[in-house]
Amino acid sequence: MSRCEITLTANAGVMLRLGRSVILVDALHDRQVQGWSTLTPERWQALQELLPAAGPDLILFTHCHPDHFSPRLAAEALERWPGVRQALPEARLPGQRLLDGRRERLNLPDVTIHLARLPHEGEQFKKVRHYGCILEHDGFRILIPGDCALCAEELADFADECGPVDLAVMDFPWLTLRRGREFLLERLRPGQILIDHLPFAQDDAFSYRTAARKAAAQWQGPPLTLLTEPFQRVVI
Repeated sequence: MSRCEITLTANAGVMLRLGRSVILVDALHDRQVQGWSTLTPERWQALQELLPAAGPDLILFTHCHPDHFSPRLAAEALERWPGVRQALPEARLPGQRLLDGRRERLNLPDVTIHLARLPHEGEQFKKVRHYGCILEHDGFRILIPGDCALCAEELADFADECGPVDLAVMDFPWLTLRRGREFLLERLRPGQILIDHLPFAQDDAFSYRTAARKAAAQWQGPPLTLLTEPFQRVVI
């Protein structure tokens, strides 16, 4: 029996089916940022067709950068699915859950979402309100740290608090940079890894896909999959 199903939307956006719950994380963004991919109107329509008629159980944004969050699409989701739960760390939407504590928790009927305020990668983004999360269902834990600073001790502390990580969904520098790989193996120790925040082929202005594939070919660790194509689906 599968433990979860994860579908890439674009960039770091994923749709998770975990237990009876359907959760979107960083999945609704529509501004084209150089070097990254986004949710085009066609992809947004395709995503809606994959979701239940009543909509997702939760729409979560780790932060409000334009390659992770679109206020327009978030508002459109609320119009399409009145009452849908949305959580993000800035006050942008009517009826949203504002994430503002050091630790937060969201509860769905069969999934608990633990959240921790984590530093964003890059000195220029140190003041960005940014959260990582661990989604837990029946003892199975999925870590999604968003754009967390590489090798942040805050991330290791958060993972230790919640228990062993069965699956980690990580931005590609955790794979392509040596210190990221070492931190993954020595501090986070996930049972399985998915790598995202990779552009689709037509948007890959900086050859990130090539670097990720090279690093994956040399990877020596737990099972690892690159998320590189729109609506690529992985069943765990």
